[in-house]
Amino acid sequence: MRRIDIDTWDRAGPFRLFATYERPQYGLTARLDVTRLMHVLKPAGHRPFIVMLHAFCQAGNAVPAFRQRLRGGMNGEALSAVEHERIGVSPTVARPDGSFGFCAVPAADDYAAFATDAAERIARAAEDAGLDDPAEGDGWLYLSCTPAVDFTALTNAMRDRRDCVPRIVWGKFVENGVGRWSCAVSVEVHHSLVDGGHIAAFLAEAQKIIDTLDA
Repeated sequence: MRRIDIDTWDRAGPFRLFATYERPQYGLTARLDVTRLMHVLKPAGHRPFIVMLHAFCQAGNAVPAFRQRLRGGMNGEALSAVEHERIGVSPTVARPDGSFGFCAVPAADDYAAFATDAAERIARAAEDAGLDDPAEGDGWLYLSCTPAVDFTALTNAMRDRRDCVPRIVWGKFVENGVGRWSCAVSVEVHHSLVDGGHIAAFLAEAQKIIDTLDA
């Protein structure tokens, strides 16, 4: 990762402003079109959950703000920021008994390699017990899915005001009656690092990946 020079950073103003807020995290909910996923990719044998992981992982790496994290800010230490060169995804994994666990999937440009690795890690997390988190550090996006709920808004638990790891949650896939499918996507971020334009770019990139992934 590289340390960001705050004094020459083009968003030093927003960084310093929102760092003073008691609750600097905010969220935005939008919809992604998953028609191609349902009509082309799923029938070809691709697991929708893993396709979504890959799309969000690639999108997060394509938008630098989603790779940036806070440092310091405790015990009188000045708050600073770093940018990871590459991030992976840490999804919540449903277990057969109704509980859940976590896993960590590193980024991979090749979808086939990513899908194989993700499937193995998800299977292990589904068989484990407890809530041990294998995602060390903050070079991740935290992902989850609510497959039974087509939500209109959503918030996540945050550790404290410095918690800056983006949370992305997608909901139930719903069909509109004429063959188009979509799902709600909630994106929660830290405003010191991520603005609305960054979220828009992230969602656009995820949509492009879903629409162009080879079947």
